[in-house]
Amino acid sequence: MRRILCTDCGTAHSPLAESYALRGKLVCRACAAKRMVDAADPVPASDIQPLTDPTICADCRKDRGDRAWPDSNGRHLCRECRAHWKRIQFPIWVRLACTVCLLAGSCGFLHSLRLARGIHAYRQGIAAFLDDDYAKAAEDLHRARGFMPKDEHFEDLEAFYRGHACLEEGNAREAARQFQISLDLDPDSPTTAHMLYVAQRRAAFKEGKYEAYFRASEALLELDGHTPQALLAMASAWACRFVQSGQDECRQRALACLKQAHEAGGKDADNWMLEGWVNLMLEKRTIMSFLDYRLSIGKGDNASEDFG
Repeated sequence: MRRILCTDCGTAHSPLAESYALRGKLVCRACAAKRMVDAADPVPASDIQPLTDPTICADCRKDRGDRAWPDSNGRHLCRECRAHWKRIQFPIWVRLACTVCLLAGSCGFLHSLRLARGIHAYRQGIAAFLDDDYAKAAEDLHRARGFMPKDEHFEDLEAFYRGHACLEEGNAREAARQFQISLDLDPDSPTTAHMLYVAQRRAAFKEGKYEAYFRASEALLELDGHTPQALLAMASAWACRFVQSGQDECRQRALACLKQAHEAGGKDADNWMLEGWVNLMLEKRTIMSFLDYRLSIGKGDNASEDFG
């Protein structure tokens, strides 16, 4: 199997058979997809031509390493496949016509058509996500994967969008599983890591696993730094630990986190509603969901998230 150096991203191991010629340059599948949706200079599908690898048999896909298979009327075939075709007696003009149709139709058109359909579904998925329609975004990316099944970027985005859809439906445990799939495919994404810890916190709180809730809150604080939201999340975790253990040190740690959240700034009214929730748990020495707290103060009309 031969490989190319992608002129866009520098990937040196893109299989030739899974690469494309784009305006005189050789690019990998992922970069070809990105160039089609580039807002500054979108490339039409007609300008992207799939490449063929002469070291891969056109029929059985047998790999010959770096040596090309013999050319049989424009198709590179291994010995067994050449023998098979020789046993089928067709007039030369039929063979030539079939070869032209297979090359021009199957290799070129179908590859370009699948790529174009995959990119179209990809664009629809992004638009749905920006409109907060997470379920549709996930389904669109699933369709995109059907056209380009080897593209890990599409698999990553599908899991990421499906995680958001599960959170919206209240299924935090499944959301955490989907975000973990996404993070495994893109380990350097802080956004995905953030959403994973958010989902883990919600799932742990709903399941009454307050130690897991505490650990996920710690991970969120370490990832995001001392933002008001991360500090308030940590304060709620310390409050739950105080209710369970009765240790005053936990109460003091919760209050310290609330103080740090104030010092970090932030004018979001929901943040300071979280502060009231934490203070009430400390005062009553009982664990309650944030939704129950909002309902208790008459602010639960639009609340649907029953988590910490």
